[in-house]
Amino acid sequence: VELVSLLRVLSILHIAVCLPSRWLSANTGDLQEYGFGYFDLGKMLDLFDDAFKEIMEDGSLFLDEDFMMKILDDLEIKIDPFKDYVEYMFEEKKGNLVGGCTPKEDKVMPFDLLRAALFYPTFQDIIQTDSQSRLFAEEAACFVLNSGMNKKLPRSIYPP
Repeated sequence: VELVSLLRVLSILHIAVCLPSRWLSANTGDLQEYGFGYFDLGKMLDLFDDAFKEIMEDGSLFLDEDFMMKILDDLEIKIDPFKDYVEYMFEEKKGNLVGGCTPKEDKVMPFDLLRAALFYPTFQDIIQTDSQSRLFAEEAACFVLNSGMNKKLPRSIYPP
Protein backbone atom coordinates (compact mmCIF):
# COMPACT_ATOMS: atom_id res chain seq x y z
CA VAL A 1 0.00 0.00 0.00
CA GLU A 2 2.81 2.41 0.87
CA LEU A 3 4.57 2.12 -2.49
CA VAL A 4 1.38 2.52 -4.49
CA SER A 5 0.45 5.51 -2.29
CA LEU A 6 3.81 7.11 -2.92
CA LEU A 7 3.50 6.57 -6.67
CA ARG A 8 0.01 8.08 -6.60
CA VAL A 9 1.24 11.18 -4.75
CA LEU A 10 4.21 11.59 -7.08
CA SER A 11 1.96 11.20 -10.13
CA ILE A 12 -0.41 13.88 -8.88
CA LEU A 13 2.56 16.16 -8.21
CA HIS A 14 3.74 15.54 -11.75
CA ILE A 15 0.51 16.49 -13.50
CA ALA A 16 -0.60 19.28 -11.13
CA VAL A 17 2.75 20.91 -10.35
CA CYS A 18 5.61 19.75 -12.59
CA LEU A 19 3.97 19.87 -16.02
CA PRO A 20 2.42 23.34 -15.68
CA SER A 21 5.42 24.88 -13.93
CA ARG A 22 7.79 23.46 -16.56
CA TRP A 23 5.67 24.95 -19.33
CA LEU A 24 5.50 28.36 -17.66
CA SER A 25 9.24 28.35 -16.96
CA ALA A 26 10.13 27.34 -20.51
CA ASN A 27 7.80 29.86 -22.14
CA THR A 28 8.32 32.87 -19.90
CA GLY A 29 10.21 34.75 -22.62
CA ASP A 30 7.21 34.53 -24.95
CA LEU A 31 4.56 35.67 -22.47
CA GLN A 32 5.42 39.37 -22.11
CA GLU A 33 2.29 40.47 -23.96
CA TYR A 34 0.23 38.73 -21.25
CA GLY A 35 2.02 40.60 -18.48
CA PHE A 36 4.00 37.54 -17.42
CA GLY A 37 7.77 37.50 -17.31
CA TYR A 38 10.68 35.89 -15.55
CA PHE A 39 10.05 37.63 -12.23
CA ASP A 40 6.41 36.57 -12.30
CA LEU A 41 7.43 32.95 -11.78
CA GLY A 42 7.45 33.93 -8.11
CA LYS A 43 3.67 34.37 -8.35
CA MET A 44 3.44 30.77 -9.49
CA LEU A 45 5.51 29.70 -6.49
CA ASP A 46 3.31 31.76 -4.17
CA LEU A 47 0.21 29.98 -5.53
CA PHE A 48 1.88 26.63 -4.89
CA ASP A 49 2.86 27.74 -1.38
CA ASP A 50 -0.71 28.76 -0.59
CA ALA A 51 -2.02 25.42 -1.84
CA PHE A 52 0.60 23.38 0.03
CA LYS A 53 -0.17 25.23 3.28
CA GLU A 54 -3.74 24.00 2.95
CA ILE A 55 -2.64 20.48 2.00
CA MET A 56 -0.29 20.33 4.99
CA GLU A 57 -3.35 20.83 7.21
CA ASP A 58 -5.71 18.62 5.21
CA GLY A 59 -4.14 15.94 3.02
CA SER A 60 -7.50 15.06 1.49
CA LEU A 61 -7.26 18.24 -0.60
CA PHE A 62 -4.40 16.60 -2.45
CA LEU A 63 -6.77 13.89 -3.68
CA ASP A 64 -9.33 16.50 -4.77
CA GLU A 65 -9.03 17.01 -8.52
CA ASP A 66 -10.69 20.42 -8.46
CA PHE A 67 -8.32 21.69 -5.80
CA MET A 68 -5.11 20.31 -7.29
CA MET A 69 -5.75 21.01 -10.94
CA LYS A 70 -6.90 24.58 -10.29
CA ILE A 71 -3.95 25.75 -8.21
CA LEU A 72 -2.75 27.89 -11.12
CA ASP A 73 -6.19 29.04 -12.29
CA ASP A 74 -5.25 32.70 -11.69
CA LEU A 75 -2.45 32.32 -14.22
CA GLU A 76 -4.60 30.39 -16.69
CA ILE A 77 -7.10 33.26 -16.71
CA LYS A 78 -4.33 35.80 -17.34
CA ILE A 79 -2.20 33.84 -19.84
CA ASP A 80 -4.14 32.52 -22.83
CA PRO A 81 -1.34 30.28 -24.20
CA PHE A 82 -1.00 28.65 -20.78
CA LYS A 83 -4.72 27.94 -20.70
CA ASP A 84 -4.47 26.51 -24.22
CA TYR A 85 -1.59 24.27 -23.10
CA VAL A 86 -3.52 22.92 -20.11
CA GLU A 87 -6.61 22.28 -22.22
CA TYR A 88 -4.54 20.55 -24.89
CA MET A 89 -2.68 18.33 -22.42
CA PHE A 90 -5.74 17.16 -20.52
CA GLU A 91 -8.56 17.41 -23.03
CA GLU A 92 -7.11 16.96 -26.52
CA LYS A 93 -3.67 15.33 -26.62
CA LYS A 94 -3.87 11.77 -27.84
CA GLY A 95 -1.30 9.02 -27.69
CA ASN A 96 -0.77 5.29 -27.72
CA LEU A 97 -1.45 3.07 -24.78
CA VAL A 98 1.68 1.66 -23.19
CA GLY A 99 3.03 -1.25 -25.11
CA GLY A 100 3.16 -0.33 -28.75
CA CYS A 101 1.65 1.34 -31.73
CA THR A 102 -2.06 1.64 -32.25
CA PRO A 103 -4.03 2.90 -35.22
CA LYS A 104 -4.85 6.60 -35.09
CA GLU A 105 -8.52 5.93 -34.32
CA ASP A 106 -7.54 3.82 -31.28
CA LYS A 107 -5.39 6.47 -29.61
CA VAL A 108 -6.38 7.66 -26.16
CA MET A 109 -6.01 10.82 -24.11
CA PRO A 110 -3.34 9.57 -21.68
CA PHE A 111 -3.42 12.47 -19.22
CA ASP A 112 -7.21 12.34 -19.04
CA LEU A 113 -6.98 8.63 -18.21
CA LEU A 114 -4.25 9.31 -15.68
CA ARG A 115 -6.29 12.03 -13.94
CA ALA A 116 -9.26 9.69 -13.71
CA ALA A 117 -7.14 6.89 -12.26
CA LEU A 118 -5.48 9.20 -9.71
CA PHE A 119 -8.46 11.20 -8.51
CA TYR A 120 -11.31 8.74 -9.11
CA PRO A 121 -9.76 5.29 -8.73
CA THR A 122 -11.85 2.25 -9.50
CA PHE A 123 -9.35 -0.49 -8.70
CA GLN A 124 -9.38 -1.63 -5.08
CA ASP A 125 -5.57 -1.54 -4.83
CA ILE A 126 -5.65 2.19 -5.64
CA ILE A 127 -8.76 2.99 -3.60
CA GLN A 128 -7.14 1.52 -0.49
CA THR A 129 -4.26 4.02 -0.79
CA ASP A 130 -6.43 7.02 0.09
CA SER A 131 -5.48 7.30 3.76
CA GLN A 132 -1.77 6.67 3.18
CA SER A 133 -1.76 9.04 0.19
CA ARG A 134 -3.27 11.79 2.37
CA LEU A 135 -0.47 11.30 4.91
CA PHE A 136 2.21 11.33 2.21
CA ALA A 137 0.63 14.46 0.71
CA GLU A 138 0.78 16.25 4.07
CA GLU A 139 4.45 15.27 4.43
CA ALA A 140 5.23 16.34 0.88
CA ALA A 141 3.53 19.69 1.46
CA CYS A 142 5.53 20.20 4.65
CA PHE A 143 8.75 19.39 2.79
CA VAL A 144 7.94 21.79 -0.06
CA LEU A 145 7.10 24.60 2.32
CA ASN A 146 10.16 24.06 4.49
CA SER A 147 12.54 23.89 1.54
CA GLY A 148 11.52 27.30 0.18
CA MET A 149 13.10 30.70 0.63
CA ASN A 150 12.53 33.34 3.28
CA LYS A 151 8.97 32.78 4.52
CA LYS A 152 8.61 36.43 5.54
CA LEU A 153 8.47 37.62 1.92
CA PRO A 154 6.35 36.36 -0.93
CA ARG A 155 8.62 35.07 -3.70
CA SER A 156 6.97 37.22 -6.31
CA ILE A 157 8.63 40.35 -4.92
CA TYR A 158 12.21 39.06 -4.86
CA PRO A 159 14.44 41.17 -7.09
CA PRO A 160 16.95 39.55 -9.48
